[in-house]
Amino acid sequence: MVTDAVGTVEWIDKSSFAAIADQVTITGAGTTLDPFKVEDLSIVTAKLGADAVTNAKLADNAVQTENILSGGNDKVLVTDAVGTVEWIDKSSFAAIADQVTITGAGTTLDPFKVEDLSIVTAKLGADAVTNAKLADNAVQTENILNGTILTEDISSGGNDKVLVTDAVGTVEWIDKSSFAAIADQVTITGAGTTLDPFKVEDLSIVTAKLGADAVTNAKLADDAVQTENILNGTILTEDMASGGNDKVMVTDAVGTVEWVDKSVLNTDDQTLSIAGDQLSITGGNTITVPTADGTETIVTAGNDISVSGNGSIATPYVVANTRPNIFYPPSIAVDASSTGTGRTINLHTQYTAQFGSPMVASNLAPGAIPTYANTDLYYYVTFYDNTVFANVSVDEFGVMTYDVIATPTDYNSLINVVFVVK
Repeated sequence: MVTDAVGTVEWIDKSSFAAIADQVTITGAGTTLDPFKVEDLSIVTAKLGADAVTNAKLADNAVQTENILSGGNDKVLVTDAVGTVEWIDKSSFAAIADQVTITGAGTTLDPFKVEDLSIVTAKLGADAVTNAKLADNAVQTENILNGTILTEDISSGGNDKVLVTDAVGTVEWIDKSSFAAIADQVTITGAGTTLDPFKVEDLSIVTAKLGADAVTNAKLADDAVQTENILNGTILTEDMASGGNDKVMVTDAVGTVEWVDKSVLNTDDQTLSIAGDQLSITGGNTITVPTADGTETIVTAGNDISVSGNGSIATPYVVANTRPNIFYPPSIAVDASSTGTGRTINLHTQYTAQFGSPMVASNLAPGAIPTYANTDLYYYVTFYDNTVFANVSVDEFGVMTYDVIATPTDYNSLINVVFVVK
């Protein structure tokens, strides 16, 4: 029973179905002995309807790159903000890396890479750092939050053990019986047991046991600090509690220290005056002040010292040096290589030049030697070689005039000059 081309139901002979299969894509006679079957590889593209191949029909790994329709050159297959799959230009990814924690262009020549030290705390998820990620000895004291290591976190060393460090700093468990004599039995006594606990001995905490700034104000008993405990000169004004404005610290009749108003202190506005030898004070007495006119003083002359006067106001003492103050000026070279007349040398200028800038001085000596003005001196020529020099004279300003009448036979001659302080 079949329906024909216009839908009429009818019976037809089964022989009409003898060639119903094309024997290419479908083979067989359609009988029990030779049923129809779809031939391998016979379902080609043309046989498939649109959307006929669903995800369920695809074998794992069936779709490969050659099965994906290209979107064009330099494209990237992405999904947009609503999940639609689309091809976009790969240049859209040019700045996808932040170039701080991840650098590179994402190309073969410049692949993306995670920068050293860029994975900071904020980048790590909770519980991201497992034990396997920790290097040996990576966890140190500063990495452990105070108070977070519990007893259950510590691997037991066995019964009745104590965790210690040995003489070279190695951490180890030792038997607690090793601590039987740990106290020095001087500053700390006892066995450290319930029956005989450790205790600090009286008077055993001496200066050496105290750390810097260990004794705070709260540790000081009232009246504990006395004079001998205070280093002289260390109590400054800012260390003292103020007693208020215009106060003075005093001790009373029984020695108690207290602040009092400065107005209660006695003041003296009296005037002290003197007239002649009479010294007087307002509201008080007048006294005669002993006077001296200098004649009571005896001044004795000595060698090269003369004394005149009697020390009184009318005739004061005059002490004079009777020895002339003389000195030789520094040596200078006088050109006598040729004869000539009326030559001059300013002896005073030569003297002040050399004394003003000596070539060498002793330790701690001033840089210059004191000098006199040219009018403070007398000038003398005590000797000159009269076979070489003639017509030698010196004026009151220290300028010496001379003639050279012959050159020295041995290239050496002398002129001696003396200065005398007026």
